[in-house]
Amino acid sequence: MASTPTASTESFEGATEDTATAADAPTDLVVVSNREPYQHRYSEEDGVVVDTPVGGLTAGLDRVMQRTDGTWIAWGDSEADPSVVNAADCVRVPPSDPAYTLRRVWLGEDAVREYYYGFSNQVLWPLCHGLVEKAEFDRSFWERYRSVNERFADVVVEQASDASVVWFQDYHLALAPRRVRSSLPASVPLVQFWHIPWPDWESFRACPQ
Repeated sequence: MASTPTASTESFEGATEDTATAADAPTDLVVVSNREPYQHRYSEEDGVVVDTPVGGLTAGLDRVMQRTDGTWIAWGDSEADPSVVNAADCVRVPPSDPAYTLRRVWLGEDAVREYYYGFSNQVLWPLCHGLVEKAEFDRSFWERYRSVNERFADVVVEQASDASVVWFQDYHLALAPRRVRSSLPASVPLVQFWHIPWPDWESFRACPQ
């Protein structure tokens, strides 16, 4: 969700020239998710501080990324996120001991409403849980979901190299792998992990798209 409880907070001193250089370097493992593993916000007492969102995805994959020095691509949804990235929208994390690159994708209010709260949460989530009657099949939700997935896919192509393994996370990005596949060599593995139940055919076919 856009507003998330946090598990921990620490202060952040800002990106340096060395940080920017490291953030631009290609790496082998590219994780792609809607949720970001670290959020930057403003504090009256401490300036910019870093929150770690609660959740199994971020907690589990953060440990993997810290061991591999890869690139994590995610929606930058916190107020101070834009203030700490470099010119390539990257920042090294965790701030206390930088170990990998976080590449942020920016979404406007309409995109958040229609892609995230709309198609992801009002179409795919209920369908995957067998709640067809609760799905809201608004055409604008689908159009925005498709355009945001294209945006994520284009960022993946920018960040990945011929030696990358790209690991997509969950139903928010169901369309991105196909677009990435058309741009990266066939030798680059694309993997997608679905974190909620996979729908039966009778539920899934209810979606007009």
